[in-house]
Amino acid sequence: MAIAPTTSVRTVLSPQLRERPIGNGTVQSEVDRTLRVRFEGTGPPSQRTLVADSAAAATLMDSPAGATFERGVRALLGSADGATGAENLRSLTLLPDEHASKAVVVLNDVLARSARGEAPGITPERIRELTQYEDDAVATSGARNLGGHMVLMPGVSRDLLGSLGLYRAQYDDESQATGDAAAAGRWSWHAALHEVQHSITPRTKGDEVESSRVLEESIAEVLSPALVPPALRRAGADPARLLQPREEGEPAGAVDWQPWNRDHLFDAMPPAPAGSETLSTQRYVDGPQLLRGLTQLAGIDRRTTEGRRDAAELLQGVAANYVPERIARRLVREHGASTDQVGELTRLIRAATVGTASLADIRAALSPRLRA
Repeated sequence: MAIAPTTSVRTVLSPQLRERPIGNGTVQSEVDRTLRVRFEGTGPPSQRTLVADSAAAATLMDSPAGATFERGVRALLGSADGATGAENLRSLTLLPDEHASKAVVVLNDVLARSARGEAPGITPERIRELTQYEDDAVATSGARNLGGHMVLMPGVSRDLLGSLGLYRAQYDDESQATGDAAAAGRWSWHAALHEVQHSITPRTKGDEVESSRVLEESIAEVLSPALVPPALRRAGADPARLLQPREEGEPAGAVDWQPWNRDHLFDAMPPAPAGSETLSTQRYVDGPQLLRGLTQLAGIDRRTTEGRRDAAELLQGVAANYVPERIARRLVREHGASTDQVGELTRLIRAATVGTASLADIRAALSPRLRA
């Protein structure tokens, strides 16, 4: 563990930008309220140096609870150890609320652009563009990843910290209204591990087509569930801790945040754009189901350690727009089909991700024997 005397918000942003009003404070004060850690060094991600990148993180990591927090972060990073050198993991931020999210999205935008060799371009107009819909993003998502900078939304952050025993769940927290707080705790790890997987699969470049965007989410969604149990074991986390919320007057955990849920954000949201529900279903339900079927058709048994590793090698390491052809070639090899079929199978896989073809169509095109 290393506690840095300086943080990204202080070394990367100008004094004027650090003091710019945002959220309920300034860019610097809002970032400093988050639990933000950056990763330094090379080698397996789980063995890299963890550097406190906010005032709150420095306080926590320098306390008796710091070892527990570090163990949790390393458990998440450990899910990418098999992809060492192929990932772009740079930082993790746990948000206390939607106000802090506005400052973090500005900081991460500057850092991501800098990593790409681009000018920061952080004008007042750019800040408005970044933060205009931030409340909606916090209300509708669990986590995100921008250029290797992972951010867990407030509810997910509380649930993950709660499973580690670092945050005492409170009755007004979102997890306490779900009817299954322990399931919310497990899902917080799924959401975080999903973002780690995004750091392994490169973003599609150039003209992005919707099939590639669906695949980007579907790949992470398919690979994440099997990573949850080992991550919980490595972290010493227990989602059942969320089943015992803190009573009024009881001591807080190491992280003393106010309770939070999304109700007030949902109430202020405009109606969802037409087609958004279909898009979400494609990315998080239909797309993952398609990939599960395709990996099985490719002879991969994801119930085994070897099969999970094989699936990760097939689906990751290249941008999502190349994955359909990679799967098509694997199908041809697995079933002894002609390489002349690769192009048609690739087209069908892309079409199936957006619902204009199906797994049955792919099976039929691969071989009449497989026609469902």
